[in-house]
Amino acid sequence: MKKAKLNITKMKKKGRRIKSYRGAGVMLFRFNQKYGRFEVLLGKRSTPRGFGQWAIPGGGMESGDFDLGACAVREFREETGVDFNSLCTKLLAVKRIDVPFYHWKTFLVLSWGYYPEFKPSEFSELRWVPISGLGNFDLWISLNREIKAFNRLVKKNGLLISRLSGMPYKNEKLREAFNVICRSKNQSEWCLNREMNLTDSELNEILRGLRKEGWRFENV
Repeated sequence: MKKAKLNITKMKKKGRRIKSYRGAGVMLFRFNQKYGRFEVLLGKRSTPRGFGQWAIPGGGMESGDFDLGACAVREFREETGVDFNSLCTKLLAVKRIDVPFYHWKTFLVLSWGYYPEFKPSEFSELRWVPISGLGNFDLWISLNREIKAFNRLVKKNGLLISRLSGMPYKNEKLREAFNVICRSKNQSEWCLNREMNLTDSELNEILRGLRKEGWRFENV
């Protein structure tokens, strides 16, 4: 630490301005019902820095970002081709790195429901990687700290995370209705009826099931 301070003092004496780096990324998780496992979205970098290594979507702040949350959302859109706000998500935790001249936030986010097609720009490919299989990937930056935090959250809030991951929706029509809502961002009975062409009895059954899970609907 003392050596770092001496270096900084020398730079100040020479009149060099020390610019602080600020950035953020999104660590997006989902539960894969088919295989019964949690997965994280990673991209294979195609830029010179970290070429061929796997990383989460993220990067440095730009002039239009009002905070690190806005930075993470913008970087996610630029690097995956998908608007983060179009996904059904819940923020689980934020992991910070705050050292002299470097400030970073990783947003641990659980997602579920409908996923649009990813169109990566700075990645050659995007892949949902099983958490248990991360050791087989060449990671640009270690994600061990974040994975440990996520595993602690799963252990502590297993029921909540299970519900948000879609695990309780064993009824096929109930699960389909849930995905229709996620896709349309419209929690209305009219939306469900139009999208799924339901009979009145089917609609009522599905609405009862969704209301049990805490959803509230408007009549349009």
